Amino acid sequence: MTHPATSPTPPAVAPTASAGSRLTHPDHFVRRHIGPGPAEVQAMVRTLGYGSLDDLLAKAVPDAIRRARPLTLPPALSEPQALEALRTLASRNRVLRSYLGQGYHDCVLPAVIRRNVLENPGWYTQYTPYQAEIAQGRLEGLLTFQTMVGDLTGLPIANASMLDEATAAAEAMHMCFAMKGAPDRAVILVADDCHPQTISVVRTRAAPLGISVALASQETAVDARCFAVLLQYPGTDGVVRDLRPRISQAHAAGALAIVACDLLALTVLLPPGECGADIAVGCAQRFGVPMGFGGPHAGFLATRDEFKRHMPGRIVGMSKDTQGRPALRLALQTREQHIRREKATSNICTAQALLANMAAMYAVYHGPEGLTAIAQRAHLAACMLDAGLVRLGYAAQTLAFFDTLRVTIPHGGAPAMQRRAESSGINLRVLDDDTLVVALDETVDEAAITALLQVFSAGAGLPRMAEVLATTARGWGTLTRVTPFLTHPVFHRYHSETEMLRWLRRLEGRDLSLTQSMIPLGSCTMKLNASAEMLPVTWPEFAAIHPFAPLSQVGGYLQLFQDLERWLCEITGFEACSLQPNAGSQGEYAGLLAIMDFQAARGGAQARRRACLIPTSAHGTNPASAALCGMQVIPVACDARGNVDLTDLAAKAAAHAQDLACLMITYPSTHGVFEHGIREACRIVHAHGGLVYMDGANLNAQVGLVSPGDLGADVCHLNLHKTFCIPHGGGGPGMGPICCTAQLAPYLPGHPAWRGSGRTDGTVSAAPWGSALILTISWMYIAMMGAEGLTEATRVAILNANYIARRLSPYFPVLYTAADGLVAHECILDLRSFKATSGIEVEDVAKRLMDYGFHAPTVSFPVVGTLMIEPTESEAQTELDRFCTAMISIHGEIMAIAEGRSDRKDNPLKMAPHTADAVVSATWTHPYSREEAVFPAPWTRDRKFWPPVSRIDSAYGDRNLVCSCPPMESYA
Repeated sequence: MTHPATSPTPPAVAPTASAGSRLTHPDHFVRRHIGPGPAEVQAMVRTLGYGSLDDLLAKAVPDAIRRARPLTLPPALSEPQALEALRTLASRNRVLRSYLGQGYHDCVLPAVIRRNVLENPGWYTQYTPYQAEIAQGRLEGLLTFQTMVGDLTGLPIANASMLDEATAAAEAMHMCFAMKGAPDRAVILVADDCHPQTISVVRTRAAPLGISVALASQETAVDARCFAVLLQYPGTDGVVRDLRPRISQAHAAGALAIVACDLLALTVLLPPGECGADIAVGCAQRFGVPMGFGGPHAGFLATRDEFKRHMPGRIVGMSKDTQGRPALRLALQTREQHIRREKATSNICTAQALLANMAAMYAVYHGPEGLTAIAQRAHLAACMLDAGLVRLGYAAQTLAFFDTLRVTIPHGGAPAMQRRAESSGINLRVLDDDTLVVALDETVDEAAITALLQVFSAGAGLPRMAEVLATTARGWGTLTRVTPFLTHPVFHRYHSETEMLRWLRRLEGRDLSLTQSMIPLGSCTMKLNASAEMLPVTWPEFAAIHPFAPLSQVGGYLQLFQDLERWLCEITGFEACSLQPNAGSQGEYAGLLAIMDFQAARGGAQARRRACLIPTSAHGTNPASAALCGMQVIPVACDARGNVDLTDLAAKAAAHAQDLACLMITYPSTHGVFEHGIREACRIVHAHGGLVYMDGANLNAQVGLVSPGDLGADVCHLNLHKTFCIPHGGGGPGMGPICCTAQLAPYLPGHPAWRGSGRTDGTVSAAPWGSALILTISWMYIAMMGAEGLTEATRVAILNANYIARRLSPYFPVLYTAADGLVAHECILDLRSFKATSGIEVEDVAKRLMDYGFHAPTVSFPVVGTLMIEPTESEAQTELDRFCTAMISIHGEIMAIAEGRSDRKDNPLKMAPHTADAVVSATWTHPYSREEAVFPAPWTRDRKFWPPVSRIDSAYGDRNLVCSCPPMESYA
């Protein structure tokens, strides 16, 4: 499919016992994943006025849009069977000591962080912190991450993570182009010692915008055509170069300087900010995050204060709550795609919040002294290896280095030496036929140094190891760091495991996750992340593999990829798949690029097709992705029922017949309905020479019933962190693979690691298969559900949404439904009328739900003043009823205001959420009782979640921007 050809192997999923077997295990995963049991399903169906779930689905999903045939997938496995099958795959991966570098290094994940964060659903089932009052824990962790990055890079403001180092570099290029670019200033100079994957992603992202990428040596002049330079520090070959002259030259030419850097190295090297850099990017992987054959890892971007409004990604900032206490929230959101759409600074939606938190916690656990000691130890190990190599007759390192050596093997001997190392259980990187690169890491000890020297000795015997191990560190002269870093108390307080454990638990307790209640966010699909799906993430056979390990060592991974590609193609009705995009936004970008490349390959007038039709109901990533591809965004109207206006679509398609590239459409629509005209929409676009890109954000309503390929789409991205159970992690990780028709298959992303065996350009992620480690989660989900289970999940997701819509419609009008009054997998409640009658707005309801122990549904999207609810199939009727009871109770509170029984300004909604501190205060001035404030429903007495802060003043935070850890006395 999208990776180099491998020998065909039998499917990894073994068949289960036959249906009639007396020894078939009675426990089936499907009943664990789907919340409502048969009795609850039937009760909800009756509430909706149907005789059976089949009857309901016949109306909700008409035959005209149904799949032509049922899914064909391997039989469902039990949890033990699936884990055993995946263990078999894992055994086909060989875990060698990898010293391959290129931004990825083995490291030690502290057990306290592994056990209490990575493996803890209280952390990984959280959503992006848009409801900041109940997200203070992860926001504090992300603020710590920003502080860590800012301190180490020597730049004043950092964001809360990027997808990986390569995409961070590409985003920095876009950022510089927005500030300095022009038709006659459209060249970025990229140092030839940057990591190959970074160069490839930058090239991919530059081309659609007319940016020229020029590879440059240190001697290449920076002239007036250049808007930016991109430098690597240390270089991909390990050399530590003085960047100051190069950056000064760039500034003199009016260009900005981007530095891709290694965070661990920055504990001992002069930081980029002090070198004059305008932007620093990189990856925090080696701060305690497993390599995972490519991810997920937290990229980062830091910059100067004057550039903050041009930054991509999310930024956590300080503000205050209504009681004047410090509180955290996402800052400067007007930069982001969900607000600015095609004018956004980036199309990024999901980042890498969970991994950023892990990296920050690694820094807190070790503190600045511990990090410096780890860095000095890695450098000392490299010095020892260099000394041993010199004693074996190899040339000494003449240039400064941190932990990576460039070893010359004369007469084209590097490949043979690499093979010798592999036979000894070691991976080394061939830079060219005469050069090997050896990148050491935190795990290296004396035995590892000895093993490496054994390889390089080629049987000639080892040098005197006592002398080698007595080597002293070389250091870096004027490039040595002198500025203190991580001076905030948080990096000095939690070094014992006892203190660290309590800090992690305190942060966890400040956040609402799926461990407390349903998170009914529309278009977000917050379903169960089953424990069996999560277990393999920490297996070393998956977690400890370098992303550029030879393919001969990763047979298990390759089979897993083939399984997933085949299954996802079957589910979507397409012929080809790429697993490389490591977020939904990246999937959108890759899919649009495939369309653009296809149109260009047709030649002639087709090559100039850049018009992209997008319904006005679309998520902001759609127009933002189209803009990054250099497309012209053409809005298409929606009708009164929320459907795409086919008349307007036809008119726009006809008007742009000569330059129409594609239609981007979400299905079911963002308005939560199955549009019966979807096939006609695809026909109209195809008739005018365009292709159809289907946004797969709502695929949870399609699986097993509908498929994008059958409907007429040409390419579709899938959010594996929605439909296929990868957890959201508080704002990432995610995966956004794309499936497409055979005609688009040649234009799927390639990777420089596939040189000689596959496409090497069109790269969209740093690693060949994106965040490969978490693909094990989706593999487990599909393997355990099987075709019937996946289809039943879709059916129940639609049932649950319609049940909530029916129960709440007497109190809150459902804004959009199909002609039969039904919705798809989500529904939109219209709250706009309450502002006139009671002064209550949708935000007030969102905050009041916190007092009832719920995360609010999606607020004011896709329509301002509404709530979009998606319950998923994982929630039982009891939980749906609890949520409905809360909403009906809130409606009663609104009516009390409208009828004059409650004060219009001082009421439980306007004052929500209520904290424990407020309710136990000696003074209580509100006209409603303390009990009404904090115990508004019976279950809140039994299982109360206390919001740690009251309502946050976001505007204050943006006016007084603070994006790093404040002094501890501010928390007093």
